[in-house]
Amino acid sequence: MKTEIEKTLPAIELTSMGLMNQVGPFALADSLIQVSFNGAVTNQGVGTFDFAWYDVPPANSTTPANRIDSLHFNSWNVPISKTDSNSIAVTWAPSTYPNTWTFSGNLILKIKKLPAGKPYTLRLYARTDDNNMATISTVSFITKK
Repeated sequence: MKTEIEKTLPAIELTSMGLMNQVGPFALADSLIQVSFNGAVTNQGVGTFDFAWYDVPPANSTTPANRIDSLHFNSWNVPISKTDSNSIAVTWAPSTYPNTWTFSGNLILKIKKLPAGKPYTLRLYARTDDNNMATISTVSFITKK
């Protein structure tokens, strides 16, 4: 039964994303936030991880969101000393399904580049080693005052 269920599982999935012990709106002087995320990988190795900030167009607008800032990580564990104040760290745990691992991750994200007075959407992009991708996003994830 478990092997049949395994066949239906996605290669990679992001299941949640949230702020760690921080509440907005964020001041212009605030420079870093900590974001947690979770998910699972089945029958795959991990590849790269990206994040991107998008502006939030006005309500009832047909204007598309613009990408404001983004960063590409070559792996899922990159210390802050290797980037411009951004980092990623992931912890793995086995699941009850064969060949499936769950993960819990933390991102330290630099928000100083985001202009004040606007809400921003955060989108995460997780990829396996054969380029399967999962994304998760939250509209108006943070606001800079």
